[in-house]
Parts: sequence; structure tokens; C-alpha cells
Amino acid sequence: MAETEVGKWLQRDVNCLSDPQRMVRKKSLEKLSQVSDLVAKFGQDHLLQFFHAQLMKPLLVCVADPVEKCRELSLRGSIEFAKLGAFNSEERVRALILAIYGRVGKAPFVETAEEIRLLLLELLHAVLQRTPTEQSLPAEVMDVLGKTA
Repeated sequence: MAETEVGKWLQRDVNCLSDPQRMVRKKSLEKLSQVSDLVAKFGQDHLLQFFHAQLMKPLLVCVADPVEKCRELSLRGSIEFAKLGAFNSEERVRALILAIYGRVGKAPFVETAEEIRLLLLELLHAVLQRTPTEQSLPAEVMDVLGKTA
């Protein structure tokens, strides 16, 4: 199944992530965060290609969604994608770390929900586990760890 086939099935949900109605965003995030189901349907390689081309940026934008449930779902989906190795380049890792830094990089935290802050750290942990030690990391990583410790 090609990336275009994945796009046919999921592009509408990706587009709905920027919808002004929170229930529309929530429904799309519920579908997109079921990563294991999506891998079973499309295959890991095709799903990761779609993630890199279409899904990563909108999903990271949802990390700062005004609705807590949407933030939670975007983080849960991002964690599952991170476990698949989706954040496999310096550019992708940097984009993710900047999204996390935007929520917990400065005290007082922008992110008010403790459960969401924990998910942010779980996501950071999942990405750092799969990041090669020779890859340079943005300085914001230390800020996030220092502020949340």
C-alpha cells in the first residue's frame, strides 16, 4: 500500500486537526492516535512516510491545543510514533523539542495540567532513547529537564 493510499484514508483527519471546532479536532486525534491500528492497516514504512510528509507538523501544533483532551491525544499519538522511530532526524527531533519546550520550558509552566506535563516528559524520553548519542541536541532539552525535575 503506497503513501498515497495512506493519504486517501487519513488526509481528512489531518486537515481536521486545524478545524476551529474542538470536537472535530478531538475525533481526528482519536483516530490518528491509534498508531498500532494504523500500522496494522497500512504498514509501518508507509505510515511513517505519511507521518513525515503530512502528519508530524499538525500533530505537534496540537500539543499546544487549548483543549486538554486534544493535547493529551496528540501527545499519546506522538509517543507511539516516537516508539516507531518517527523522529529520526535532527530536524524532527528539534521540532519536537521546541514544541515540548513551548509547554514546559519556562516557569511558570504554560502547560497547567500535571498529567500533560508527564506525557510531555514521556515523549521526550521516548525520543531521546532512540536518538543516536552522536547526534547533537538543542539546548532546550536541558532547560526542559532542569525546569521539570
